[in-house]
Amino acid sequence: AGYTPLMLACANRHHKATRLLIKLGSDVKIRNQEGATALMLSSASDDVTAVKTLVNAGADLDVMDCHEQTALMEASVRGGHSVVRALVESGADTNLRDSRGRTALHLAILHGHYAVA
Repeated sequence: AGYTPLMLACANRHHKATRLLIKLGSDVKIRNQEGATALMLSSASDDVTAVKTLVNAGADLDVMDCHEQTALMEASVRGGHSVVRALVESGADTNLRDSRGRTALHLAILHGHYAVA
């Protein structure tokens, strides 16, 4: 499916491995067969530590996967307030729309995530 060791480390919340792989030169912009990046996988698992590490390493905040979802949209669907905040503060585009015209805010509301952190 095109998962890299960095993607697997991020998806499984292995912070030491994530930092080591980046230090050793892992490309934070590589995408798997569905177009997902390590940042998207970290966002989906609500892992703010990995998200900040990847952003600091130059991860693309606004890349879309094959479902036209960004890391911010993924975090909004899951209700990951700390990840949403970290992505927005890092400059993620809040106006991007998926194939149905929905922004991250639309997706958060649609999935019942109303709280303001």
